[in-house]
Amino acid sequence: MPGREVTIRTLPGEFGAGGVSGLDVAAHADDAATCERVRAELWEHGVLCIRQASALTDDGFRALAGMFGTIKDPVGRTGDGRPLRYSEERQVIDAGFVLINGERVSLNLQAAEAGAAVQ
Repeated sequence: MPGREVTIRTLPGEFGAGGVSGLDVAAHADDAATCERVRAELWEHGVLCIRQASALTDDGFRALAGMFGTIKDPVGRTGDGRPLRYSEERQVIDAGFVLINGERVSLNLQAAEAGAAVQ
């Protein structure tokens, strides 16, 4: 278990974002308890401001993103609907849900692609 304590508090203002300090990506990325806590706080606050002592490298950013879940294969769509694969350096992070009126709503991408509205 990493030695430095991760602290999370609600930031001032009406937005209610969480402020994370003490997170050392290199030390905490493989710590299941810390990852679960950070994911739970994202669920609670909707937005987290993760303070780092220095800028993250590409590998550091991937490790941080991985704390929230699997980084998905980056495939999007062009304006005319053709598949577009982003380069590996432009991974798409998808939480798989949105909050609507304070309630968690799963995204069903297959239904959305078929023209169904996400409600």
